[in-house]
Amino acid sequence: MNKRFALKVLLFVAVYIIFFTAIVLYLKYQVAMNATGYSTDLELDTLVEWTFRLFGIEVGVLMLKRIAEKVVSGIKPQAPAAHEDVPEKDDIAG
Repeated sequence: MNKRFALKVLLFVAVYIIFFTAIVLYLKYQVAMNATGYSTDLELDTLVEWTFRLFGIEVGVLMLKRIAEKVVSGIKPQAPAAHEDVPEKDDIAG
């Protein structure tokens, strides 16, 4: 994942949460005025809880993936050791 993609995902999450929060606040106002078909705002509370839980998990996974990339890129594979005791073709008499 490149940095631009991660930035786009985080910007999407931020914009979505802003719009989602605004819509939920509007719906809670409508529920308070009994203008919608909801008898209680339990459905809205559950929707808010699960939405923020989902995005919390998503952002957490993105951060863990980024940390794992940093850790793995810091570990460099060791070059195979050249065996000096093995003679080459030219060194063998015959």
